[in-house]
Amino acid sequence: FHGPSPAPPCGAFCAFLFAYMTYTCEYAPRLCWTVAVVALIIPSYLLIVGVLANPTEHFGVIRHDFTTMQSQYDFSIKDIDHWCLKGDNDSCQCEDPLQPTPRSEIRAWTKAHWGNVQQINNLVEEDLPDPDIAFFGGSVVEKMDGKWFGTKEDPRLKGLTKTFNKHFTNLDGDATDDDSLTAVALGVAGDTNPSVLWRLLHGEMPDEFNPKIWWLELGLNDLGRTQCSEEVVVLGILRVVEEIMNKKPDAKIVINALFPMAQLRNGSSQTKDLGLEESFGKKPKRPKKGGRGRAKFDGPKRSLENIPRADGDFIGTDERGLRDRPIKMNPEKKAQHKYNPVTHRENKVPLWSSITAVNKELRKFCNKHENVYFFDSTNVFTERDGKYYTLRQDMIFATGIPTEKGFDVWEGRVAGRAREILAEGNR
Repeated sequence: FHGPSPAPPCGAFCAFLFAYMTYTCEYAPRLCWTVAVVALIIPSYLLIVGVLANPTEHFGVIRHDFTTMQSQYDFSIKDIDHWCLKGDNDSCQCEDPLQPTPRSEIRAWTKAHWGNVQQINNLVEEDLPDPDIAFFGGSVVEKMDGKWFGTKEDPRLKGLTKTFNKHFTNLDGDATDDDSLTAVALGVAGDTNPSVLWRLLHGEMPDEFNPKIWWLELGLNDLGRTQCSEEVVVLGILRVVEEIMNKKPDAKIVINALFPMAQLRNGSSQTKDLGLEESFGKKPKRPKKGGRGRAKFDGPKRSLENIPRADGDFIGTDERGLRDRPIKMNPEKKAQHKYNPVTHRENKVPLWSSITAVNKELRKFCNKHENVYFFDSTNVFTERDGKYYTLRQDMIFATGIPTEKGFDVWEGRVAGRAREILAEGNR
């Protein structure tokens, strides 16, 4: 006596389904075979289509050597092999990297730009036209001075202001060290290389303003927000460098390496408020669509026409902006299929391969040009394990913007390197 047979793991439903299938195959074998064949053919067809009709995307590809360029007349967009990060010319929103392009449709951007111009003019009028460092760039540079689209309204930005004043004198007299370097941060959230170039040509690089070091933090919005190809990113950065070299031939220029990034940034649909929230690594509640497609906000009501867009900042992860599992990045991943053949979901872009390729070209350019330096901050934000790099999530968010601790460590390294460069000039 063996007792009753054990119940199937999934309970009564599985037992019923198994009994029904057994009954069908015994009394209607043709129907049973038809169902079995269809159940086999459909997944096989989908898998074959998912493999054969699945385009291969290439990353980290830079076919043209831009590092020998000497003037803007040496640059040409005809040398660009492809415009978009995924290897095509249609899947991105890239601007011409050689042409200065404003973001004047965003009111807060215009306000922030003219705030930078006014700040520079004030320095000139106060006979302080030559700070040790002028930082230029996008979101990272603006946020390092505790600003967002030209304002310091959010209390969370105060900690970043204190960090900046810890390492640099902000020319308002706030510093914790008598040996502190004088510095000014001239960034606007979400800016791409053509936008920074436009700002330089329209008031942020006047003849009277002559910083000893021009420190550039560029390229991440071009790569991670508008999804431009590696060649477009390199060409845009070098166009900015060339403009500074042409107008300020005695200046020293530092190109900061592109920060590690494992996740694409949001596009142009974001509002300024959501962009700031997500720049702290948080994922705020999305605005709900109300009547006639207008967005509803929990805060004070105001016209959508007056809500500027952040254009590209920054999706967080959990409440602290940290993931539960490590983020490992492989710089050698040069190709992948666009979709997972089983789930048909689009594969994640291996951004680290592209960033590594861009940084390599920027380093080559700096090695070939006098008074142009490359500053590699990769080891601040990653830990290397063989061929893999693990993102230090206490230092930087997946979208490539540092945490408050990351800003502190990075700015400390920047200050140390800046002193070395200035000392070289005094010998």
